[in-house]
Amino acid sequence: MASRYTTVTLIIRRTAAHRERLGADFCRLVSLAIRFSTVRAILQWRDSARLEPGEWGVRAQELHSAFMAGTLSPDFPSLAEENEVVSRAIEEVQQEQMREWTRRTKGLGAEEVPVQED
Repeated sequence: MASRYTTVTLIIRRTAAHRERLGADFCRLVSLAIRFSTVRAILQWRDSARLEPGEWGVRAQELHSAFMAGTLSPDFPSLAEENEVVSRAIEEVQQEQMREWTRRTKGLGAEEVPVQED
């Protein structure tokens, strides 16, 4: 995973040298990196839990399409809000894992573990 961060860092540093010439595209590139880091983190959690990508696969495709079309907002998203989105999605994955574990162990003599429903 560290190689991905190194790659993103390298790309941003290299494009920063051409920031003036890139104009709004530079901001869109940074915006894409921030937004996609959220989606990528969630996709990795879902994959490690053997869950389908669901809406997050669609979001990744939408980000790519918007960037390539030049319609992705150059405004940087709030890092606090992006972190909150990741935290909620990880909690959902963990709850799904707990439900699946409970379902699989039901009747095997394991105690029922209450799952917090929102």
